[in-house]
Amino acid sequence: LFCYTMKGKEKSATVSLRKARIQGHAVPKDLQKARGSATTFMQPEGAQYLTHAEKTKSLLSVVHNGLLSTNHHKLNYPYGSIINFVLDSDGKPYTFISRLAEHTANLLNDPRASVLVSQVQGLGDKLATARVTLVGRMLPIEKTEELVKKFIQVHPGAYYAEFDDFMTFKLDVENIRYIGGFGEMSWVPSSDYIHSEIDPVSGGIAAKNAIDHMNKDHKDDVLSMARAYAGLPEATEATILGLDRYGLDVLCILPDGKRRSRVTFEKRLESSDEIKQTIIDLTRKARMRRSSL
Repeated sequence: LFCYTMKGKEKSATVSLRKARIQGHAVPKDLQKARGSATTFMQPEGAQYLTHAEKTKSLLSVVHNGLLSTNHHKLNYPYGSIINFVLDSDGKPYTFISRLAEHTANLLNDPRASVLVSQVQGLGDKLATARVTLVGRMLPIEKTEELVKKFIQVHPGAYYAEFDDFMTFKLDVENIRYIGGFGEMSWVPSSDYIHSEIDPVSGGIAAKNAIDHMNKDHKDDVLSMARAYAGLPEATEATILGLDRYGLDVLCILPDGKRRSRVTFEKRLESSDEIKQTIIDLTRKARMRRSSL
C-alpha cells in the first residue's frame, strides 16, 4: 500500500494506492536502463473502473469489423478473413457471407470460429491498443429483412447483404478474451458480457478528441490531474490512455519507473456531451490544489 499527499515540501497520506495484482513482463536489467522498467499498475482507493465485460461490449458497439478465423475445410489449418458484422440484442455478432467464400465452406464443415476485433487507432504500437477475441460456434440462421436492414444501416456500402447467395451467420459466443493493452487482460464469462452495459463515453469520437487534445495541448494539466488525483505526486510526465464514464486511465513517468493509475470523476457521466465540462472542472481544481502547495 502506498499513500501520498503534499504538504509544503512534506509528503503525507491523502490518496491511497495499492499495486494491482497483475503479472508483468520480466524485463532484463540492461533493457530497464535503456528503455525503462515495465509498467506497474496502481489502483487508487475508491477508484471506479469499467468491467472487462463492459469494455468488450463498448468496443464492439463502435467497431463493426474484425478478423474471422475458421478451420479450413481442406487444408485443416486456421484460415483468416476480414468480415463486417452487427450485434444483435444480446451482443452476439452476425454477418452475411457469400456461398462462394472459403470461410462459408469452412463454417458449414466446422462451425468453431473466433472473431478478433481491435480498437481503431492511428500511429503507435498496435499491441498497446484494446482488442477482444470472441470464441464460439458460428452457425447459419434465417435471413430476414430486419437483419439485412440493420446491417446496411451500420454498413451503408454492404448492398451485397441483399444478394441471394449471401447467407446469414451468427456467432454463439462461448468464450471471450479481452486485452486492454500491455498487462491488462482477462477471460470474460459470456453471461457477464451479455448482461453488461455499453459505456456511452469511451468509444465515441468525443472521447478520442478529448484525449488527443489534452495529451497534445494541455500536458501540464494532465500532469497536475495525475499528481492530484491519481496518487502520484512525484510524476514528471503523464499521458491519458483512456476515458470512460467513470474517469481517466493515466500513464505516469516517475524517477523509479512507469506507473499506470486512475483519475476518477466526481460523478458518472451519462453522455459524451459531459466530457468537456468535466475535464475543465477537474483541471481547474487540480491547478488550484497545485497552487496551494
